[in-house]
Amino acid sequence: MAWSRLIHTDLGAAARAQYQSDHRRHYHNWGHVMRLYYHAEHTLALPYDPDLDAAILVHDVIYDALPDKELRSADWLCAQDPELGARARPHVLRTIDHMPSDDNRIAMLDLLDMCDAEVNALNFELVRLESRALYGVSDAAFAQANRAFIGAMRERFSDEVLAPLSPGDRAVYEGIRGGLSQLISLAEALEARAA
Repeated sequence: MAWSRLIHTDLGAAARAQYQSDHRRHYHNWGHVMRLYYHAEHTLALPYDPDLDAAILVHDVIYDALPDKELRSADWLCAQDPELGARARPHVLRTIDHMPSDDNRIAMLDLLDMCDAEVNALNFELVRLESRALYGVSDAAFAQANRAFIGAMRERFSDEVLAPLSPGDRAVYEGIRGGLSQLISLAEALEARAA
């Protein structure tokens, strides 16, 4: 990936090994990281930023059945490289709720696949498989929890919240909001089938 300058370093190798260490990670895996780099380079055409590069690399490096995954991912980076970790930490923590802020880059990158209906549907299935593998949940329980989680996120991205954003960021978030609506429909359909 041309945009990243870290994936071929020792830090990149350590992160990749971490992402690939658990076969239950169907969605939050190395492929997800590569998608964010793709979006940074091609979809948003972002100028290179080493702190954002590090945050993309590690934002889901810890993904298990325990809470505080993003915080523990930021801590992982700090243990590998304290200086870079301190600079990248705020970016990683923005992936907790993805709320618009003064710097929306990683939040948008993490959710941009929702703007493509086909990719969004595929990712829904990967998240379903991952939830079953990590948490042992049934399809009905996954659908219900997913619908509630996604619905709450869609509500957070209201017109009032998006109004102060730049036109470009607002357009991206509006596309993401449309993808969230699609995910709610997918969860409702799964819930109906699983009932």
